[in-house]
Amino acid sequence: MSERVTGVVTGAGSGLGREIALLAASAGRHVFVADRDLAGAEGTVRLIESTGGSAQAVIVDVTSEDSVAALFADVDRRGRGLAWAVNNAGIHPDDDRLADLDLAAFDRIMAVNARGVALCLKYEMRAMQSAGTAGRIVNIGSTRSFRAISGSAAYVASKFAVIGLTETAALEGGPYGIRVNCVCPGVMSTPMVRARREGSVESEAAYVDRVGGVLGRIGSPDEVAEAVEWLISDASSYVTGHTLVADGGYRIR
Repeated sequence: MSERVTGVVTGAGSGLGREIALLAASAGRHVFVADRDLAGAEGTVRLIESTGGSAQAVIVDVTSEDSVAALFADVDRRGRGLAWAVNNAGIHPDDDRLADLDLAAFDRIMAVNARGVALCLKYEMRAMQSAGTAGRIVNIGSTRSFRAISGSAAYVASKFAVIGLTETAALEGGPYGIRVNCVCPGVMSTPMVRARREGSVESEAAYVDRVGGVLGRIGSPDEVAEAVEWLISDASSYVTGHTLVADGGYRIR
């Protein structure tokens, strides 16, 4: 890549977001590493810079329109046109059945996983349209974007919404040359997943058998990051409104 085209990755302070940012930087892109945890974002920047990449850490709360607007104003203020974005910020599933719904938890999950994507799309598409940029946007969904699970109504609803937002944005972005796609990972070995496993009495083998795909293993974030990288690259120039599933075959079990 001859020039450092600029993009944003939300939730890039750890896990999948960090791997996406690292891979994007290794391809010669400048990355705004956005996260509500500034220390985590700065850690990702250090990793990028240690291999000669270009990045800067920014703090963002994707549930706040003021915070999201400030993020993209910062990108513009630094004189870097927005060429690509990955809306990865998300929080873990809930654990309540609908009959025991915790409305505060429901609202929190929807605010991050659905409202957050919508807000980022709003400002990303504005920036790309005003600059006349043939931009690329990837939203991160989940296998729960297709397949419900008992006791996780808020997470399922939020991830179903991501596909709807993706397809709507692709329709609206098409006339401007803006491509919008979605990647839906299966279970990966990330800090969020490991935290939810702490204290579990379920054996690792039983866990993999329950949530793994036909490949018989849990995925790693770098494997999913490769799918995202393809969608923000020119190699996928005729792909928009698409949902790419990277779940090791979980959906077809």
